[in-house]
Amino acid sequence: MDPYPDLQLISYTHLFSRFLLPAGFFRGKSVLDLGCGNGRLAQFIIPDAREYVGIDLSDSILAFEVPVNEAEKVRLIRGSIEDLPLFDRSADVIVCWGALHHVADPQAAIREIKRVVKPNGAILLYVYPDTFAPRENLNRLLKHIGPEAFYEFCVWLSSSIRRWGEIDRSLAEEIAESLSVSLKLHPKWEIFQIFDGLGPAYHHLLEKEVAAAFRQYWKVVSPQRGCFVISSGDAGRPDDRSGNEP
Repeated sequence: MDPYPDLQLISYTHLFSRFLLPAGFFRGKSVLDLGCGNGRLAQFIIPDAREYVGIDLSDSILAFEVPVNEAEKVRLIRGSIEDLPLFDRSADVIVCWGALHHVADPQAAIREIKRVVKPNGAILLYVYPDTFAPRENLNRLLKHIGPEAFYEFCVWLSSSIRRWGEIDRSLAEEIAESLSVSLKLHPKWEIFQIFDGLGPAYHHLLEKEVAAAFRQYWKVVSPQRGCFVISSGDAGRPDDRSGNEP
């Protein structure tokens, strides 16, 4: 469970408001949550879903708290989005929030997503919008230092922006926006968000690539920058399964 109650509302907003999902969207469906982490979004999916499968490569999956009364319909798998240990066409809904842009080979991950979604299924993707280019550059610089030094940098960056905020809140927000980070209610939460966003080895900008990968055969709607609601249909299946470009 998230350490800050404020995250409950934010997580719900990320899932339902940003994708413009109706209440009950996951009811009775088989849901695959790619990059599930500690279950931040899963808490709103599991109660309605018929089946929930969470996949994550990081240690955060070890902190995933499965509701006791829902355990029989939950599976957690330590694995890569680029090589999913799942059967073809096995998920009604695929959720991938903030994970695709951190994998080594996004195109391989997209092919896997297409492979496992059912005909007439839905794919909910969030990737960093192209406006995050300054943060991508910062990631390229910081990945060459060790994790302890990197964490110290995140603490310094957060505290520096907050000090500016004591003098001029608008200026602090502008500085944060220029680095594609945001001011949080809790300093520790803010540091974690900076560390989590800037720390991964890969930090791709995929907004255009995602749209291009699905647009030819699939219905693609983008309610907000970086957010994609994709209806699979079945038209693109022959090309995808033959190994052609997604």
